[in-house]
Amino acid sequence: MPRLSVKNLSFLLLLAAGLQTYAQTPGQYVKEGDRRFRDKDFYGAALHYRTAWQMDSSSLDVAYKYAEASRLYNEYPIAAQMYALVWTLSKKNDYPLSVFWLAMMKKAQGNYPEAKKYFQAYCDKNKGVDYYFKKSAYEISACDYAIQLKARPINVTITHPDSAVNTVYSDFGAYTTGDTLLHFSSLRIDESGNTEIQNSFSKLYHASQKDATSWNKAVAEDSIINFPELHNGNGSFSADGKRFYFTRCHNNDSMEIQCSIFISELQNGVWQEPREMDENVNVRDYTSTQPCVSRDSTGTEYLYFASDRPGGEGKMDIWRCTLDKEGKPGPAQNAGKTINSIDNEISPFTDNEKNTLYFSSDWWKGLGGFDIFSSARNYSDSSWSEPENLGYPLNTSYNDLYYTIEKNGIRGFLTSNRPGSYFTKGETCCNDIYSFSYPRPVKDTVAQITAITPKPAAAAILMPGNNDLEPFLPLTLYFHNDQPDPRTTGTKTQRSYDVVCREYLALKEKYISRYTKNLTGQEKVNAEQETDEFFKNYVKAGYDKLETFSGLLLAHLQRGDSVHLVLKGYCSPLASTKYNHNLAKRRISSLVNYLLSWQHGALKNYTGKAGLFIITEEDIGELEAPRGVSDNAKDKRNSVYSPHAAYERRIQITGAMVIPGNKK
Repeated sequence: MPRLSVKNLSFLLLLAAGLQTYAQTPGQYVKEGDRRFRDKDFYGAALHYRTAWQMDSSSLDVAYKYAEASRLYNEYPIAAQMYALVWTLSKKNDYPLSVFWLAMMKKAQGNYPEAKKYFQAYCDKNKGVDYYFKKSAYEISACDYAIQLKARPINVTITHPDSAVNTVYSDFGAYTTGDTLLHFSSLRIDESGNTEIQNSFSKLYHASQKDATSWNKAVAEDSIINFPELHNGNGSFSADGKRFYFTRCHNNDSMEIQCSIFISELQNGVWQEPREMDENVNVRDYTSTQPCVSRDSTGTEYLYFASDRPGGEGKMDIWRCTLDKEGKPGPAQNAGKTINSIDNEISPFTDNEKNTLYFSSDWWKGLGGFDIFSSARNYSDSSWSEPENLGYPLNTSYNDLYYTIEKNGIRGFLTSNRPGSYFTKGETCCNDIYSFSYPRPVKDTVAQITAITPKPAAAAILMPGNNDLEPFLPLTLYFHNDQPDPRTTGTKTQRSYDVVCREYLALKEKYISRYTKNLTGQEKVNAEQETDEFFKNYVKAGYDKLETFSGLLLAHLQRGDSVHLVLKGYCSPLASTKYNHNLAKRRISSLVNYLLSWQHGALKNYTGKAGLFIITEEDIGELEAPRGVSDNAKDKRNSVYSPHAAYERRIQITGAMVIPGNKK
C-alpha cells in the first residue's frame, strides 16, 4: 500500500541544505542530490539537481529529478517549468508522468484552464485504468468546478497570526480550549539554541490570548508530552478535559514518517506518562495520526483519526472507533466511500453541535492540493452526506488542512502553505496557522413573503453553529431552464418544488445526449460523467437535503421554537435581467409552496396566528454568471444543457435563525 509523504502529514521536515564545494562535475551533484532525495531532503536535492542541470542542460533525466524534488518541497513554479521542458523535449514518452505532474503544478498555482488542458493531454496519450488516468479524468471536470468556486467567494475573514504563533518552519493543527487558549503543533528550532532544523522535532505548544486579535508567545508543552527524539503533534482533549490524545512519529527504515496515537491521563492535576493506544487504533507498520475526540447527544465519545491501515478505500482514510468511559477504543470502522477516496483524506475534526465532520482531501473536487470538506451525519441511518467543499478563500489552490471551529460557530483555524505564510526556502514550502471568522448574524430587514409576525423571543437568537439546521446551509436547489411556468413573467407559481425537481431529474438522459452531441472518445466520456455527477451530486442531493431539513425544521416548531428562514434566488444569463428577476421569484415561490405543503401542511400549521415559522426573501438584484457560461439562446448545448449553465439555475436557503421556546 502506498505510504503517505511527510508533506501530506503536514510534518514538513525541510532539512537545511547548502551546496557543498567538493562536487565538481554534474555526475557528482546528481549523486549527492540522489542521496538527499532518499533522505527526504527535497530542498537540498533540488539545489544539487539544479546545479547539475545548469552544468548540463541536455540531460532530461536531471531535469526530471529537479522537477520532482521541487514539487515535493512545494516549489510549484519551478516544478511546472521543468516538467514542461521534459514533456516537450521527450520524444519517446520516456517520462509519461511529466505531463500529469505539469497539470498538477498548474492547478496548484490556480491556473485551471492550463491544468485541464494538460490533464486531457495525459488521458489522450495514456489510456488505462491506473491511478494517474483516473486522477486525470476526474481532474478535468474538477478544474471547471474550481473555476466556479473561485468565482463565488464565501463571506469569511481570514487573518494570519504573527510570530508569536507562526514561524518560518511548519506550524499546524490549531484549536482552542475555553476559546482563549490556543493549542497547536510546530516543527521549529528548539529552545536550546540549536540552529539546525534537521536536528529538531515537531512539538506541541500552547499560547494564551493576548487581546481580540493576537496571542502571547507560544510555549512548548513539557517533556511528558513532547518526548525527545520523536515528532509530537496533533492533540485532542476528551470532553471532560481529563484525557489527551496526540501523535508520536518517527522515521522508519525507508525514511518515511510513521505515526501512532498516544493517550495521557490527568490525575491529581498532573499529566501521566503517555501510553500507545492498542491495535484497534495503531496497526504495526502503518500510520495512525491526527486524533479528534467527538461526543454525541447520548454522551458517547468517539475517536476519529487518519490512517493508511489495511481495509481502507485508498491511501490515508478517515476512521472512527467508540471510546469507553476509560478512553479505551473499540474496533475501528472506516468512514466509507462517501468520505474516503482512492487518494488521501486527513485531519478530521467534528463539530458536535452540528453533527458535522470536517476533513481535508486531495481527491474530491476542489481548488488544488488538499481542500477542506464537510459532511453531515444523517440522523436516521448514521450515513454521511456527500462531502461539500467549504469554498474559497477557506480553500485555495495550495494545501488547506486542519479545519477547526469554536463552539460559537464564528471563529476557527486552519493550516495552509498559501502565499503569505512565513518561509525560508520557497514561498509555499511550509505550513502556517490561519484564523478565520464568519460574520455575526444580523436581524433580517427584507420584505417578508408570508406576512407573519414572530412572537416575542424569550431568549436571544442562537448564533450559527448552535442549531442543527446550520450544517445544511446554504441549501441549494436547482431547476431546469425557464422552470417553473416557462415563458411567463409572473413572480408567483402554483407549482411545488418537489414536482418541479422530479421532472428535472427525469431529463438527465436528455441533458447527457444534448451536451455530448458531436463529442467522441474520452471527451465524450468526461462530458457524460460531468453531467451525471451534476444530477447526482447537486440536483438529487439538494432535494434529499431539503427533505431532511424539513423534518428537523418541524421538530423545532413542535417544541415551541421560532424559526426564520431566508431564501435567495439566482438565474443563468440566458434572458434579460428583468425576466430573470421574475423567474427567480417564481422559483422561490415553488420552494415556499413545497415548505407549506410538506407532510400535508405540517409546517404551515405554524404560520399565520401561530407566528413561529417565518420565511423572508433576500433582494435578488442584478444577476451575473461566471465568465464562460454561454448566454447564446441558439447555443443550447452550452447555454442550457451544460453543467456550467445548469449550476447557475438555482435558489438557496441561506439562513436559518432559531429562537428557542418553551420545550414541550
